[in-house]
Amino acid sequence: MSETVKQILGRFQSDPYMGRQGKVYTDTSDFMRITGGDVLVFGDGHYLVLRDMDTNKILVAIDGPENSKRAVEYVADIVKGCRDFEITLLHIERLPDRDIFADEDAWKKACVAHRQKIDAFLSDNKQMIADYGIPQKRVSTDYVESCQSPLAEEPPYCSRGTSIAQDILHVAEKEHFGTVVIGRRGVSKAEEFMFGSVSTKIIHSGKDCTIWVVQ
Repeated sequence: MSETVKQILGRFQSDPYMGRQGKVYTDTSDFMRITGGDVLVFGDGHYLVLRDMDTNKILVAIDGPENSKRAVEYVADIVKGCRDFEITLLHIERLPDRDIFADEDAWKKACVAHRQKIDAFLSDNKQMIADYGIPQKRVSTDYVESCQSPLAEEPPYCSRGTSIAQDILHVAEKEHFGTVVIGRRGVSKAEEFMFGSVSTKIIHSGKDCTIWVVQ
């Protein structure tokens, strides 16, 4: 017997979910019928839809390889049959720790290497979307620099390093994204309670947009 939305949420949510509890979907071809409160189940992944979907302009926040890959693949699979959409892959820069380097030059070299690594990571994820048959002209990347970066050249917006979630939401609001997608890290409930998580903070602070959290 298939699980209900209530049963699925009970397995993953530490706090009771007070929103609409809709239907469980296992087929992406049905996504035009999906609304807030529904749960999408693909393989081992479970995705709670918090609001009605808006696929016209999608912001995908990516960091580590595993949870980012799931988020990118999920978005590509959802929109591959759509006509009008834009996808932006966003990375919020977190610099190597200055204190572990002997001098400024060593730290700057590490920052350059880090930037190159993330640029390649963004490019790989863009290609991953193209492999689903999605035109590359519909996919762009955005790299938000740290305000402390020795490589920064007065960007229009930089990250102060206080909250990745707020940085993501700032970009979403400023650029008028209808949907924000983020992969959920594998943290324990105790760690999430003590320190929070980026996905949890976005869920609680996000407004005027659909939020997809990819498990």
